[in-house]
Amino acid sequence: MGGGQASIGAGPQPGGPRRRGGLQRGVPPVARPLPPRPGPMPPSEAEKLRHGYLASVSFADGIVGKILKKMSALGLDKNTIVVIWGDHGFKLGDHGGWAKHSNVELDIHIPLIIRVPGMSAPLRTDALVETVDIYPTLIDIAGLDQPHRLEGVSLVPLISEPNRVWKEAVFAQYPRY
Repeated sequence: MGGGQASIGAGPQPGGPRRRGGLQRGVPPVARPLPPRPGPMPPSEAEKLRHGYLASVSFADGIVGKILKKMSALGLDKNTIVVIWGDHGFKLGDHGGWAKHSNVELDIHIPLIIRVPGMSAPLRTDALVETVDIYPTLIDIAGLDQPHRLEGVSLVPLISEPNRVWKEAVFAQYPRY
């Protein structure tokens, strides 16, 4: 590769001993988009990254809308539970950070939407919930017995009464070694 760059996993390159991950001493890794180098993100690059992220969210939102519309047209919305969640929050320059690389509260927020057949109206809660709560919730809504002790708790009481007292804390871990 020209310009003194090595690609990760490309094998030994001329000019020095190979290091773990396919990188060589004194040879910088191929430029990564988030962030491109230590220090502040250049404003033009930050704008591109925000634009791309928001476009992907809009695209996903449109697809979810199409799926829900088709479910309704087929009558499947009468007996189908829909759960939509994201895998993590994402900083877009907040506090100088990009992506998700910490346990800062902003980084561990995720979207979680649960649609239950027969729900009268969309509800929102500020209660603390965890992804481990999804499985017990689905079991509860389906009217099944829990097969064993589970880490999470059913969110059905919270779905019924969004302003109720709920968990005082939730747990997150990054990175996991």
